[in-house]
Amino acid sequence: MTKTTKSTITRREFVRGISSVGLGLALAPTLLNFHVERAYAVENVGKVVVATSKNLTSGLSVNTTVANLLLNAAIQKLTGKNTAEEAWKSIFPSLTKDDIVGIKINTLFYLSTHSQVVDAIVQNLVAIGIPENNIIIWDKLDSDLIRAGYQINRGETGVRCFGTNADYDNAIYKIGGQSKRLSKILTQTCNHLINVPVLKDHSISGVTLSMKNHYGSVDNPGSLHGNNCDPYIADLNNTAPIKEKTRLIVLDASVGIYNGGPDGPPQFYYNSLILGQDPVALDYHCLQIIDEERKKQGLQPIANVGRPAKYIQTAAGLGLGTMD
Repeated sequence: MTKTTKSTITRREFVRGISSVGLGLALAPTLLNFHVERAYAVENVGKVVVATSKNLTSGLSVNTTVANLLLNAAIQKLTGKNTAEEAWKSIFPSLTKDDIVGIKINTLFYLSTHSQVVDAIVQNLVAIGIPENNIIIWDKLDSDLIRAGYQINRGETGVRCFGTNADYDNAIYKIGGQSKRLSKILTQTCNHLINVPVLKDHSISGVTLSMKNHYGSVDNPGSLHGNNCDPYIADLNNTAPIKEKTRLIVLDASVGIYNGGPDGPPQFYYNSLILGQDPVALDYHCLQIIDEERKKQGLQPIANVGRPAKYIQTAAGLGLGTMD
């Protein structure tokens, strides 16, 4: 992968990279080139935390141990808690033993949520007492999950992992005037949601980050792409199941795409996990990251090339978060 041209890495090589756990790389925190950036300091509304280590990636592999260290340092910074356990528990203040936690990932195209980042999240959920079988890793389709290196599990033991496929709730939500249904995994099965998107630009919406990740939560998202996906992305994220159940966003910024997304291989390393509870603030910050990389490559900002990320301001106008 280079910064100046698109990678010629094959999908098989990429899937192998996201499916394998780095061995022999268990580094103590003191050995990491590690920092946490608190980008927005307005309590948990508007606060974004960026945790970075050059050791997060090795080629196309992500190191689970390093991901876990970054994740816990970032969540402590986000919540202001002294320990990772306290921080994770504070994310789920009303958690009961029967609650189901959904982890919504992005597996639609070549650059998908790395399984090692998801593994780190799962480890911490289990550590605060959530049974493995009460955790569901999910996306739109089984086939997308499998292609991205995830193993389907609908069984009664272990962490579950499966797609919505055609199983949508009968309830109708108005999204930009269109009648849409949401995944039953989101509406009926999960009590809590962790959103785990990736860092990519998008040929229509400008970027695809935390809010657009929910195009994998709705039926027939293809009709929601007019006018740079505005107001559709914002309206979708304003639906009660998404707005009320989302507890945390963990954006996998180990690698990213700055031009030509959402499909295609990764184009640059960012070696970070980006955490927040405000989707507007997080998406706005990540848009700036992508624009910074575009500038390095001699490209104009996203807004100047006919695909402005209009949805971010629309979402702010709906009260979903802040750009300040």
